[in-house]
Amino acid sequence: MQTLTFTQKLLRQRSFLSSLIPLFAIFLGLGASQRAMGQAYYNFDNVTISASTTSAAGTSTTYDGIYDPAALPPYNPFLEGADFGSGMPNSGMFDQATGASTLILTAAEANVGTANTSTNITGSTVYYRVYLSGTAATSLPSFSPIVLSRNPSGGSTTGSSLDYTNSAAGVDLLHQPAVLGGGTYVVEVKFVTTYTTTGRTGTTPGTVQDLGTTNPGGYQATFTVKAPLVTPSGGTTTWISTTNTASGTDWNNATNWSNGVPTATSNAVINAPTSTVRYAYPVLDSPIGGPINTYSVNNLTLNGSSNSVKGQLFVQLATLAVYGNIRQPAGGLVGTTTGAVGVADPAQNSTLILAGADQLISGQLNMPDVIVAGSGTKSVINVLAPLNTLSFRPTSVANGVIIQSASEDNVNNAIVTVFNTTGNTYIDLGSSGLINQAAGYAETNSSYVKGVLRSSRRMSSGVTQTFGNIGLELTPNHTPVGIIGILRVVGEPQLAPIGNGVGIKRVFTIRGDDDSETSTYAGTGSFVRFRYLDSADELNTIQEANLLMFLSFNLSGPYAPRDGTVNTTLNYFDRAFLDSYPAYNLTLGDRTRPLPITLTKFDAKRMGADALVTWQTASEQNSKGFEVQVSTDGKEFRTLGMVQSKTPNSATAQSYSYLDTESGKTGIRYYRLHQIDLDGKESFFAPVAVSFEGKASASTSMVAFPNPFSTTDEVHLSLQSTTSGTGKLLVTDMMGRTIIQRNVELASGLVDVPVSGLNSLKTGLYVIKLTLPSGEVKTLKATKQ
Repeated sequence: MQTLTFTQKLLRQRSFLSSLIPLFAIFLGLGASQRAMGQAYYNFDNVTISASTTSAAGTSTTYDGIYDPAALPPYNPFLEGADFGSGMPNSGMFDQATGASTLILTAAEANVGTANTSTNITGSTVYYRVYLSGTAATSLPSFSPIVLSRNPSGGSTTGSSLDYTNSAAGVDLLHQPAVLGGGTYVVEVKFVTTYTTTGRTGTTPGTVQDLGTTNPGGYQATFTVKAPLVTPSGGTTTWISTTNTASGTDWNNATNWSNGVPTATSNAVINAPTSTVRYAYPVLDSPIGGPINTYSVNNLTLNGSSNSVKGQLFVQLATLAVYGNIRQPAGGLVGTTTGAVGVADPAQNSTLILAGADQLISGQLNMPDVIVAGSGTKSVINVLAPLNTLSFRPTSVANGVIIQSASEDNVNNAIVTVFNTTGNTYIDLGSSGLINQAAGYAETNSSYVKGVLRSSRRMSSGVTQTFGNIGLELTPNHTPVGIIGILRVVGEPQLAPIGNGVGIKRVFTIRGDDDSETSTYAGTGSFVRFRYLDSADELNTIQEANLLMFLSFNLSGPYAPRDGTVNTTLNYFDRAFLDSYPAYNLTLGDRTRPLPITLTKFDAKRMGADALVTWQTASEQNSKGFEVQVSTDGKEFRTLGMVQSKTPNSATAQSYSYLDTESGKTGIRYYRLHQIDLDGKESFFAPVAVSFEGKASASTSMVAFPNPFSTTDEVHLSLQSTTSGTGKLLVTDMMGRTIIQRNVELASGLVDVPVSGLNSLKTGLYVIKLTLPSGEVKTLKATKQ
């Protein structure tokens, strides 16, 4: 074992005259003004270093901190500038790989004197620190203390001349603060004594420091550590290669690292380039035709703050297993090879294994195959993008392993990782990644993606799109123009339950589809399969048999139920047809404790000189009615009239309308609803604009509501008729086949025509044609959901 011992010998107080000379030397060395009387001082320091290096056992040399004029020749060398690792006899470097791997700071003895017996010494402490030579002043570590205790053989328990010593086992300087890597290091030691001085004005505390003769940081020496072939367990190694050759980019080449090649139990740092140092960054690869190499590391740090100035690590045809955290704020870790598309295959794809317990992954990280292994929770700060496959391989299948979207927060002055669903951080499957469905690698109740997961795909008519096996499957009856983006959130319900309403902890947001409510895409929609985990946490107290689909256009509601069938064996909910929308949200809730549902449709259209306001509720709870309000500027609203709820509590769809017949309408009018509950609670629904500039268009002269329709047996037609008499109603499908044909009696002015008998219709698009008594024909399309 290599040993370094510092012993501070603070000699007992000599005569006042003999102490002045060394005391003056201290004053000059510190550049400070101190009073000789009534203050503690150091009149002699002696630091003894004992060390054995790689070349021989046991070499000892004594270094004096301050020259002692009473010492006999030959004088010992001064401590400042001493070289323990190569300047001693039989010199050599400390080599931690040989087992001779410690530098020990052991028992320090202090005899502190003062020039005034009214001063009492109260304590003595040794401070030390170790750092790599050349470290910037702003990056130097703090000093660590060794508190000394009074030496029982050093005299009385109080007074101005006391001995202090440390009898602890010692401090291993080669492991400060972690295992030191190769290079030349500086060790600094300083002594601090506290005392009190009693005078006529009372007791005054004081402190005196012995910092050495030349160095303001303390007594200073150096030693050299030989870089090992493999980083010691718990240690840290830094990438230092600047040679852009096969050997210079070889992770397993020890000369490319400051402290040997990292392992699963040691840490690696890859720094960003500087104006003077351009690194040749490591490339992980495997020999052609040979076995696939697996590289391991505990904590991996890639420094840098921009895309052009960052540490980098390239994973080609190889596997990187990380057991600790990955910190790479500029995103320097990249996988480059995908030879097996859609298949997890380390023999053909760049592969990252998150192999430890709780882990943190920061920055943008793109990797073809990602395996979530080990145990605990892997927290993604920013974006993790499995470009090909995402697999789960926990150490314990029962306990599982979770990867989650997260952020870092300051809690009680400590940085902690917290679950985050804001969408600022997420796991991104993109347009090509998928969740592995192979046995033993798929999502389960105990192993899954928690939080935000994103995916984007194109859809084609009649083809089921799984979006990378995220749990939502859409089979459209159309080919959407754009790319469909899905955002899945697992781990929290769509909205905290209101009343007794509750939803499962799984929500899908779908964006980019065509809008079936427009004439261009009327009748477009998809078969929907909503898959879920049947864990108690995700079901959120809901019985599987009671699951019902809910749709909303806003994450805060309102929510519209969409009936279908639930398969409690295979854990999915099917909806035979769902209209397409540019943006909407789907979740599952409890049909016996529905999510708060108030409004599913709200519209306002011009009817000649009037405006017809229509709305539909999917269900109502404790509802009194609706005020219809109008504004000419979209800011200040007034009430036009009140429409009472058809029933305070309803589990079926209800349709409402209101006709604004106020005269003198001009410009733009804004209509909104003010819903009032029996208990006084109220809600407002966003306004709809209606233009009264120019003549009303023919397309708005007849309105059907609700449209689309689903559970209702009846649709209402509102229109202006110039004459009274018998009209003809015709409903056909898109092939022109007659569904309904009958005569209707119409009055002049605004009329309401009910169209009943629609429950038996299949899902799809229908044409409604009404011939007025005057012979005028009005036509529109209606959608059955």
